[in-house]
Amino acid sequence: MKYMAAAEVDKIQSIIFASDKLKEMIGASYLIDDTANIVSQILARHTTVHLLWRVSGVYKFGADDLNVLASALWEIRERLVDDLGLSVTFEIIDLQGNLPVKISPAAKPVKRIFSELDAGIRQQKDSRHGEDGSPSCPYFAPCRILPDEYANYWDSEETGGLQDRRALISGKAVTRRNTKPDKHGLPFIGDVLPDKKLNIPEDLDDLTVPGASDSYIAFIKGDGDRLGQLLSTLDWNDATWEKAGSNDDARSRPLKFSERLQEVFKSALREAITKTAIGIPSGKHFPILPLLLGGEDFWILSRRDFALPLVHRIGEIFSQKTKDDDFLRIAFQVGGITEITLSFGVLFAQKGYPFDQQSHLVDELLKEAKAYRRMLPTESPDGCVDFLWLDSSGRETVAQIRSRAYGYTENEKTFRLFSHPWTLKELEACRAALPFFSNPNISHHKLYQWRDILRNGDGVSVAYAHRWFASLESDERKAWKEGVAKLPDRLKPRDLVVKVPKNLDQGFWQKDGTEYVTAIQDLLELIEIGQIPSNIP
Repeated sequence: MKYMAAAEVDKIQSIIFASDKLKEMIGASYLIDDTANIVSQILARHTTVHLLWRVSGVYKFGADDLNVLASALWEIRERLVDDLGLSVTFEIIDLQGNLPVKISPAAKPVKRIFSELDAGIRQQKDSRHGEDGSPSCPYFAPCRILPDEYANYWDSEETGGLQDRRALISGKAVTRRNTKPDKHGLPFIGDVLPDKKLNIPEDLDDLTVPGASDSYIAFIKGDGDRLGQLLSTLDWNDATWEKAGSNDDARSRPLKFSERLQEVFKSALREAITKTAIGIPSGKHFPILPLLLGGEDFWILSRRDFALPLVHRIGEIFSQKTKDDDFLRIAFQVGGITEITLSFGVLFAQKGYPFDQQSHLVDELLKEAKAYRRMLPTESPDGCVDFLWLDSSGRETVAQIRSRAYGYTENEKTFRLFSHPWTLKELEACRAALPFFSNPNISHHKLYQWRDILRNGDGVSVAYAHRWFASLESDERKAWKEGVAKLPDRLKPRDLVVKVPKNLDQGFWQKDGTEYVTAIQDLLELIEIGQIPSNIP
């Protein structure tokens, strides 16, 4: 191949969250997911242009004829930019030196070419001048669905029961709203529990717990651990590929890798969702809604009580399926790793909290989870998770929220009222321990006394904790001990499982570097997250 090119959909986060209405978010997700079908259709007419990498919204191509490649890229631009209203960045490099950028032959040409394409895309995105910003005609009013767009579409007579305030909308909003789920495979809800005929959520209310006093929804972001490192070092020309039975051409292996990774992840997600939502009665709204599936990078909205069981199952099933896939196993061997794990950020926020801010917060949580994963031994088979129960409507970072509400300093000691990020195994162990701490094993009132105990400083909080333990009934004390026994050692509250405390200086706190840490607040939040009203599915 003499020329290679890349195309990436820009600002996917802004595209999906441009509107605060779930219907338009779903429509934007369908559009991004459908870019793969559009690219395939166009390349079917340009048979000398070869697809080298395919992940939702990110594509790489190779060709010998620059004119044919340019024609294909222009058609892609017309479909994605002009028809769908997506913003896309393109990059072309010349392997022969006719264009300003040249990639000379090297020991690892495919890796170097992909690196150059990615660098070119990043440079263009960082120095973007923007497209034509002139307002659309005939209306110079903001779109009622996408506030950053000018309205140019009037549908007042056809809206039927829709609210009048949403009649003035832009062409991009029309495209989103006309995108139907039966044309796309993104949420693939129809493939999950088909006999129950569950409905796709149409409003954020459909993702809250029915009958609950709160309106919390979980926003999940996940990403593969060390995958970027693997791709930056993976040699597609290595002799190990052929020795292990892969007879593919070196330049076709990246496409196969991206497709296998996408297939394995979708299969793992489908299986995890099925196991998590099996108890939902027929005819109800589905409690889990994928918004973006980009390889092993994904965003999901979920009913709050399904979120943490779901991330554990996704991580567990995905790791196993990648190890079972023959082609991915060869890639891991070439890259010098044993498997890919997934890490997660999970934000629990009330319906109506701005999604652009939610996205920033969940990105921070995911970053913390991935940072903790890097601290674990390389051979560790477990991904990590960090989560936050957001009880504020202010615009703060995760670090600011935690420093304000989840920590304090007393007698030159720093106390931290949360213990995560956790590994997925630690998450599951904590969830398994919850029944012992919950009502009726320990009364709700006594358990929530810990909210005050934890904030009483150094010696006072320890003294209150032991007095609290002494006040428990015998069956409550038994439940506490059994629950603590199920927690991972790193998270067990110390010195509260014996009749006479042996170390009042430390009490129930765990020493973590320069901080004193407890998981008790985390357990209280897990109980709240999983609570649903009686007789509510």
